[in-house]
Amino acid sequence: MLYEDLIYLWLGFLLFEFFPETKVLTGIGCLFLFIAKELGFLALLSYLKRSRLVFVSIFANLLVFLFFFLDLYVFSLKYYMSKLPLSSLLGFFWFLHYYLLVRIYLYRLSKGYIRLVGGMILPIVLIILAQTLIESFGVGSDILEWIILLVIFGFSPYLMIKVFPFEPLEDPYWKELLTNFLRQNKIKLSGIFLLKDIGKPLYTAGIIGFLPGARYLFFSLPLLQVLTPEEVMGVLGHEIGHIKRRHTLWLLLLLLNLPLFLVALLGAMVLVASVLFPAKTELIIKNKDFWSVFSLVYFVGASFLYIRYVFAYFLRQFEREADVYACCVMGSIQPVISALYKIGQLTGQLYKKSWHHYGVAERIEFLTSLKDPKGYLLERGKKLRFAILAWMWINIGILWMFSSEHLLKKVSQFINYIL
Repeated sequence: MLYEDLIYLWLGFLLFEFFPETKVLTGIGCLFLFIAKELGFLALLSYLKRSRLVFVSIFANLLVFLFFFLDLYVFSLKYYMSKLPLSSLLGFFWFLHYYLLVRIYLYRLSKGYIRLVGGMILPIVLIILAQTLIESFGVGSDILEWIILLVIFGFSPYLMIKVFPFEPLEDPYWKELLTNFLRQNKIKLSGIFLLKDIGKPLYTAGIIGFLPGARYLFFSLPLLQVLTPEEVMGVLGHEIGHIKRRHTLWLLLLLLNLPLFLVALLGAMVLVASVLFPAKTELIIKNKDFWSVFSLVYFVGASFLYIRYVFAYFLRQFEREADVYACCVMGSIQPVISALYKIGQLTGQLYKKSWHHYGVAERIEFLTSLKDPKGYLLERGKKLRFAILAWMWINIGILWMFSSEHLLKKVSQFINYIL
């Protein structure tokens, strides 16, 4: 659920950022239509809640984006908000109000879920605030922005812990068991927490933060209630695998590669178009209205494809790697498989596919068939990290192709019209 939330929230942010400023409806009548639109959204949610549609979540998410699009285009939300300070943040929060309504009303999620989402979007909010301050004082530079970005990523986990619906783990039995296991594996954490109720039972665990001095472990209470101590250690071994194999660092590189990918893909499209259709490309380049629409479709669509397929591919491989590492730490595949099976049964997702973790049954089948876990970590680990570096260099190589003045000029024209 959390991975889907992150993707949809990111797409909502991009949709506002790249949507052109339009001014369609004006006057007092617009206000009444705006209120009617909000009531219509609630009415449609009520219908979906009572309906027996198979793909309710898909329809609900489509409604969120459809109504946000109406706000931006018909009700000129981007036009009016652009006149205000922190317009990007305001637009993002407006998208969020639709998203939270769906999650709270349709799925009965509590205020704990709001705190969970608040913690997830906190780094984005801090980045927008920092960028706004830099622009206001006119001291912006690429190096300064990168330093601020890294500082926010490094220390935001501490603030996220304060926002999340967490409470310190006080149970002496679990605290001693988990602490001893972490000590045996030479892992230092800043705290161990319990994820409180968010309106529905969650069977999850995780580690937040990638700096050694700012890492936090959490378990959901239902998970500790249904798993045996050995199975909990198997889950913890999985989280330790993420740390030992430096998965957060590699995934962060992939996220930072997103802007590079977007520009490289755009450049490749310009290159192909200018070679195959030079005359038509010159005409299209001068059509500013076309590029206003194209920028919206391109940046939102390409970002979704990157996260859903490129980033998700490596995310799945790292989850599999963490499973294998847990088996090595435990000296047996049984605790990990048993924990996965219980979680799959309790959530009803035992045989359901997952775009970011592999399905539970797929993970169990893979571990059962694995002959040499340590050999897998050694060989597969090298290939994965080489693939990430190769992917980044491919993007850099595509950009290098634009080094000629002629091609660089064309790409610059495209980007100028889009931005």
